[in-house]
Amino acid sequence: MKVKVIVAEVHTHRMPWSGVVDGSLWNISVTTKNKECVITAEEYQPPVDNHDLKLLRQVQVSGDIIQGRVLSWPKAICRQGNILVSQFVTHKNPYIQFLVIDLVKETCFAFCDTVRHFRRSYALMGSVECCLSPDLHMMLLRLPRVVARAHTASLALVARARCPTRPMGVVDNPVDVTDRFRFQDRKLCMLLFDPRFPRRLVSMQVSEFCTKCLVLSRDQETETTILKKSLLLGQLSASQISVAENSLSHDDFNEDSDDSDDAYDPLLVFKTVSCKAEYSRNADRIVLCCFVEDSLHGGMYARVFVFDADNFSCIAKYFQSLDPGDPSEAVSVFQIVFSPCDTRVHVMLPSSDQAQLLCSIDIRNPVSLRNFCRSCILSSMSDARDVAALPLPPSLKKYLQFRLNKYVEKVSESEEN
Repeated sequence: MKVKVIVAEVHTHRMPWSGVVDGSLWNISVTTKNKECVITAEEYQPPVDNHDLKLLRQVQVSGDIIQGRVLSWPKAICRQGNILVSQFVTHKNPYIQFLVIDLVKETCFAFCDTVRHFRRSYALMGSVECCLSPDLHMMLLRLPRVVARAHTASLALVARARCPTRPMGVVDNPVDVTDRFRFQDRKLCMLLFDPRFPRRLVSMQVSEFCTKCLVLSRDQETETTILKKSLLLGQLSASQISVAENSLSHDDFNEDSDDSDDAYDPLLVFKTVSCKAEYSRNADRIVLCCFVEDSLHGGMYARVFVFDADNFSCIAKYFQSLDPGDPSEAVSVFQIVFSPCDTRVHVMLPSSDQAQLLCSIDIRNPVSLRNFCRSCILSSMSDARDVAALPLPPSLKKYLQFRLNKYVEKVSESEEN
């Protein structure tokens, strides 16, 4: 009698931190067993403000989702509402592929780069930049900032769903193909969707020496330009560098501080290494963080600007020096994380074993009384998710959770009604 023994082949690819998305650390693992994929997505609270690492949620999806053996860990690159987008590579496809997970329905699908633009080797250098519109009708994909060039325009892609007039659904309306997007992408250019509108895309182009920023706000649904403005970021003086380097506690340094010797200080020229912009939790401010490098003396500094989300007027700007051990290649993949009360910005660097905190800046400014009360309430809570258990009306709970100004919440409310 012949006995046939079947040995199940198991491949597990896991990375402690797969990316920082929407203010949370994500850990995504893929296990293949008998040609069936088991995808596990874990969300952690970042260990900032002396808080321990905390598991917030765990989602597991199984099925015939990924074709081929995964070569490296998936990286989380974008989240909009309940949709999480990650990238991965396999041994069969020479280009980067993408995985879309619905965190509530616990379903997912994968799609390929049909334009064949994102090479598999790019995944070793960094993550693909992904922007998903609040109405889930438009997904933009860009080269990793390490690969993109400052003076040469590169190609950006847009993901096309099976039914363009409907939101991208994980089951009923998946992504079929990718297409070219009419946009000249550059390294120091940032793209982000305004969370208050369905498809309003904002581009911010920072100059090479971090002195100007060109802002363009355009509605992709009606193809009309909403705002076009050139922002003057200013130059750094020698006194500002001296104050930041001599600060023992590395506290925030405001560039608008009054200095009688500032008129006689020479203006220093710094080269922009990397930059990133994010909307605040309340969607009323935009925080722009630029890392500049002094190539002559080897210093690295962070310039943080806070703009009004409506007219892009500068509310405040800060300057802070970084530790000498932070290389310029490392800060090119930094992430901006807002505190639960939306009053502090943490600039973090995801690494293989922990989330390194590069700098932390207080962005408090004169706000209304109810915003101040919300900040006090959230600051006193150990977990912002406990707001749902408070004995408050639903409207106040949504206000505490920063859900009133965002378009995605308006869509969900209309569907519930």
